[in-house]
Amino acid sequence: MPNRHGRGLQFQLPTGTTASGAWIVAGVAAIVVMAIIYGATDALHFAYDDYELWLMDLTNDPFRALIAKYYRHYRIGAEIYNTFAANLTDFSRAGFHALALLWHGLAAALFAACLAVAFPHQRRTARAAAVLAFAMPLLTATTYIAFLDCARLAMVFTWLGLLLVLLWERKASSSPRLLILSMASLYAGFTVYENGIAFIALLPVLVGASRQSRGERWMPPTDRLRSAAVAVAALAAVVAVHRWVLNFADVGVSKYAGGASAWEMLTDQVRHLSEATVPGHADSVAVVAGAIAAAGAMVLLWAPSPASSSRRGVAVASMVALGAGMVALGILPFLLAGFMRAAGWEQGLRIHSSAAYGVAILLAVPMTLPGMGRAGGALVALVAALWTVQWAELRHPWVAAAKGHCRLWSSLFDAVPAVAEGTTIIVTGFPHWEGGVPVLSHPNNIRAFLQMAYRSAGDREQIVTFIVRDGVASRPWMVARHDGIVADDLPGLAPRRLDRLLIIHRDGTAFRVVPEMGGQYRSSVELLEGVELRTNPKVILPAAARPPLVEHSRLLGHGCKLVDAGRAPS
Repeated sequence: MPNRHGRGLQFQLPTGTTASGAWIVAGVAAIVVMAIIYGATDALHFAYDDYELWLMDLTNDPFRALIAKYYRHYRIGAEIYNTFAANLTDFSRAGFHALALLWHGLAAALFAACLAVAFPHQRRTARAAAVLAFAMPLLTATTYIAFLDCARLAMVFTWLGLLLVLLWERKASSSPRLLILSMASLYAGFTVYENGIAFIALLPVLVGASRQSRGERWMPPTDRLRSAAVAVAALAAVVAVHRWVLNFADVGVSKYAGGASAWEMLTDQVRHLSEATVPGHADSVAVVAGAIAAAGAMVLLWAPSPASSSRRGVAVASMVALGAGMVALGILPFLLAGFMRAAGWEQGLRIHSSAAYGVAILLAVPMTLPGMGRAGGALVALVAALWTVQWAELRHPWVAAAKGHCRLWSSLFDAVPAVAEGTTIIVTGFPHWEGGVPVLSHPNNIRAFLQMAYRSAGDREQIVTFIVRDGVASRPWMVARHDGIVADDLPGLAPRRLDRLLIIHRDGTAFRVVPEMGGQYRSSVELLEGVELRTNPKVILPAAARPPLVEHSRLLGHGCKLVDAGRAPS
């Protein structure tokens, strides 16, 4: 531990050999839990607009792709990560899933380190908060965010940045190196995903608690703290310019009509956690994962801790303030962006990707009060076990939906292995969900998939896809004229020829080619007099002329079969 005046950087999370061993046991338990969930998760598929990312030629020219994305106002940090992750994993969704689990575990560890440094005499509460954050389904759901959503990686940068500020404040030297690295880490997290950027406002609480634990003044007006304030203000200015001047990321853009209120987001957290704490019908995999999580938590919570200081009440109040601040600041970016409320386990949990850390602190404080003793540790372990079971169980609806995804796309490839250049594909029977999980949801996702799958080698004219949505018949959003078809969600696109149409309809869990557009969808299309929308069978290439499929079966999922001309199913 640093001395009373904060000299030196030596700090340790627990004190004593036994406590160090407990951290090792807890770390191994966390790794085993993630390995079990990863091994039991199969056939997951990309959802929403993830396939859009593959339209950029990330493999052959990643630098050029990144520049293009930058000028399109994408989150450049996320694009850099996705580019390298895609090349590292060979576009494998299993690889993205493994990386997401890695970032989640690392974020939980850095979160624990921040609390241990700021509250050295409240390490048992810090341990409990770290355990709950690791197991909390709001942070760990095996859903869409397990892949291309970078909320977890952003929190790694956030916690690292906050930890470096704490270490800088304790260091006797006036070198600004750690502070510069901290600000760089916080800014990197913002460019990846903006969920944790508002946590810089919590630095006074963290630094003040750290000083109070050493018996020093809470926030004396020293040159070091003034320089920290200048650094934070400069970072905030850079973030503001990046967001509101350069127009990157989502913060401050009310892109969704009727976004959720702060109260709705808070009640969603309570509702989801209440559901996760009620035992369900768990399988053996989930029970084993929960048991291992509970064992690791009990070893960690029952390990010896340093004696509490005489100012424990101030430290506890600081932790409560920190937790409440994290909840409020964690949902703030999503309020500014006008996000819709998180309706279920299978969608929308990004809203809780930072606020849930505050919930973990608020739950850990009463469970580790002096009178709780080992019973409090057992209670934390029980909650962690139930949440881990829920985490493992979340894979079931997602895997079931992935199998439906596989059946749908496989049926499409069986019916139409390849089409001629310049074909316009009209897809009806969209969207499609199974068990609350999207199978076909975002139109850009379907377009991107079909463009990748049916584009022949060297063909620069991508296949154009029009998506006709079920239940969106209040106004025509496609116009079929004598000179071709246009759609209001593809602005600037030249009219597509009527004699190059392929109409595909989802019938249950299979796609099939239909001769004309069904009557139930006519209200979504404005047809000029004499215009018909009919499939031209000639756009389907004969077997001898079919080019090889561009993408491999991994685009569909494990176990999916693709039929390619001249080859057996992959």
